[in-house]
Amino acid sequence: MIDRSVAPNQKEIEKIEFVKAQTTVFRSGIQCHSILQDDCKVVKLELEFEAGSNFQDKALIATMVNHMILEGCEQYSAYEIASFFDNEGAFLDTSCSTDKASIVLHCLERSIPKLLPYLQAILYTANFPQKEIENYLKINAQKFEVNQEKVGWVARNEFMEELLGKDHPYSWKVNANNYAEVQRDDLISFYNKRYKAATFQIYLSGKVSAEVLHAVEEVFNQKVAVRNEPLIAMTFDETKVSDLKVIEKKGAIQSAIRLGAVTINRSHADFPALFVANTILGGYFGSRLMSNIREDKGYTYGIGSGVTHLEKLSYFIVSTEVGAEVTASTLKEIEFEMNQLHNVLVSQDELKLVKNYILGNIMKGFDGSFNAMARFQMLNNQGLSYGYYENLIQEIKEMNAEKIQAAAQNFMDYSALKKIVVGKL
Repeated sequence: MIDRSVAPNQKEIEKIEFVKAQTTVFRSGIQCHSILQDDCKVVKLELEFEAGSNFQDKALIATMVNHMILEGCEQYSAYEIASFFDNEGAFLDTSCSTDKASIVLHCLERSIPKLLPYLQAILYTANFPQKEIENYLKINAQKFEVNQEKVGWVARNEFMEELLGKDHPYSWKVNANNYAEVQRDDLISFYNKRYKAATFQIYLSGKVSAEVLHAVEEVFNQKVAVRNEPLIAMTFDETKVSDLKVIEKKGAIQSAIRLGAVTINRSHADFPALFVANTILGGYFGSRLMSNIREDKGYTYGIGSGVTHLEKLSYFIVSTEVGAEVTASTLKEIEFEMNQLHNVLVSQDELKLVKNYILGNIMKGFDGSFNAMARFQMLNNQGLSYGYYENLIQEIKEMNAEKIQAAAQNFMDYSALKKIVVGKL
């Protein structure tokens, strides 16, 4: 019988094999990236557009267009689209982030020839029915009113404006008036420019046979796409944000905390050290923040820190929701743990544990074609090569306590963080 009171032996990861994407450029100028996994019967096809929220001129537009592109086109109603994909056992979805928007299809290999004409019609002839627009706005305006009572949602809605300033392209904050301001013409204009007439990237993974690749090329070679203008470099004005913003919620039993600062990106020479320092602080379940604030103090169910990478900037963030009566105590404990990284070298035992955790996660990230494609997609969007992972792995293996301490001192300064508390302080 296994003695579960004794931890299993740790084995150092020597080498990680990368499953690499192959890129084909169609005559239309569209790039198609593919990773084949022979033992998988499903194909994942993602069309990725330069159509995130930082390209919109009015709040809600990017998310609405991305959602409503499946709500009907010239040939088919929303019901017909959904029924056809359901009957083929396929799953069609959309997603929209700050920089990108996607249409994602999961289906069996044999279904690709049947489904692509429907996907083509959706992409190029979406018609945004007025009734569906009104339904969307009504439903989401009601959701907004409900979300306004959730401290975590309000903190997320406020955070980027607090971090970067009101007028920054990454600082879109939703308010109640936005739902009355959206017009159908706004959606059609954004769709025409960012979807219908624009180039995009194709990511194919799973059972990507020669037949699948040929079928995709046949459909998306038919239209010469216009490349969107590149997004200009972004700056932010620190004078527009306060050091601590408190949004009181009467009767709140919890407070949401968001702390953050703009930081270095993946290309920076010091990023591997910051990556390790963040993991130690709050980047995994056994982190110092979790051990202190959840396990020892019992203030929260969960707390974490991370470095979020957008295409034009990166930021460090600490987030949690705690009992309202311990909000101030939680802030003090976060400050304590960040200062500990500044002042006390990480032990060799903790460093070894975290190194193995990070390397294991990188290895897991390349397990299967879907995961491997997600890794490549990140590299592609940020202008990096597979050399990024090769360098990161080597840097982590050679990481020492002194480098971690220096990274914490340079990039994880509690006093420099922008702070939001929603609830009670």
